[in-house]
Amino acid sequence: MFELKSDKPFGRGYRCKTCKNQLSKEYRAKHKEYYAKYLHEYMKKYVPKRKYARKYIKKEYKPPSEARKEYIRQYWRTHKKKVNDKVRSRKRFYRSILDGRTTKQPCSVCGNLLVEGHHPDYSKPFGVVWLCRKHHIELHRDKK
Repeated sequence: MFELKSDKPFGRGYRCKTCKNQLSKEYRAKHKEYYAKYLHEYMKKYVPKRKYARKYIKKEYKPPSEARKEYIRQYWRTHKKKVNDKVRSRKRFYRSILDGRTTKQPCSVCGNLLVEGHHPDYSKPFGVVWLCRKHHIELHRDKK
């Protein structure tokens, strides 16, 4: 299979994909330093705009301080049970829907059939209020 090239007479390149890939690999291996520098410059320019920039530019990466680490540990000690209850409750409920033990009901506000389950209390995994997306968002907005 030949690569597509709009500027060529028949719209195809003169090398098959396998040969082109092989030549590219050889060229990159030959010019390794250039590509390493290019990649570093690219990462410096574009990646910092993303959340995970620290992973790529190791020179500018600063590990979290001890105070921050302690804060995170403390947070998870206090919130672990709450998070686990949420996850456990959601999983049990989802499995019950898949098994057919629970069926989706229309939205309790407007009657829409495209619904999501809302857990007012995570200790009761099957005590769910059925709401459409719009009313679910409104409910959470009102809680804040």
